[in-house]
Amino acid sequence: MTARGVTIIFSPYHVGIRDHRVGNGPHRIRQLGVVNALEGLGITVHTKELDPVDNFEGEIGAGVACGLQLPDLQFIYFDAHDDLDSPDVSENGYFDAMGLSMLRGESWKTLMQTVPGYRPFSYDGRFLYCGLRDQSDLQRQRVIAAGMTSIWGETNPALVHLDLHVLDDSYGKVNDYPSPGGLFEDELLACMGLVPLKATPKSLTICSFDPNAGDGDKIAKIAIRAVVSFFCGLIDTGVLAASKDT
Repeated sequence: MTARGVTIIFSPYHVGIRDHRVGNGPHRIRQLGVVNALEGLGITVHTKELDPVDNFEGEIGAGVACGLQLPDLQFIYFDAHDDLDSPDVSENGYFDAMGLSMLRGESWKTLMQTVPGYRPFSYDGRFLYCGLRDQSDLQRQRVIAAGMTSIWGETNPALVHLDLHVLDDSYGKVNDYPSPGGLFEDELLACMGLVPLKATPKSLTICSFDPNAGDGDKIAKIAIRAVVSFFCGLIDTGVLAASKDT
């Protein structure tokens, strides 16, 4: 079924604080024109901003996967980090590094049962990382053991996750965790345009961008160009209708 528009959900929070560190990333991308860029393609755009999250800290990737409620969901992650830590192996206790282990049913099991739509996900043959590099030996082995390899296929629904520190650190700091060896802009744009040709995206999450860590405007403009490339692919494949096609 061809979609007739998109909804952008802004979540401008980090550790429950609005516009703090990576919570300010959505604001900068919005400020520099992501909505206008999509409307310029003829796409009908609706926007919604999440209510304040004073009482909890969420993991956006897990929330999106549960909200989609698709039984055969597959995953395309553009990320320098694997986000597969569990409390048993984490060296720093960073909650945002545990999202995929939570979704897998490996950690925070009781709390995850309170998330609407939650069920444990299997990543074996359903998961593709792009740009993954900043890992310990243990983290690398956990990814291999989970079967997180390739998901290519033209009909299966996919959750697409763009963590902007997948970019090479030559562009400057995207957040406080830069690492060399990442994707260059042309590589990222080519990959984002390719995704709709190889899967059926059901969501796109953009995250982990702190515009005050480095050249925020430069990174935000790259993010917008990546979004445009992705949505051009959706239009070209007929997944999304532009107004000129309706």
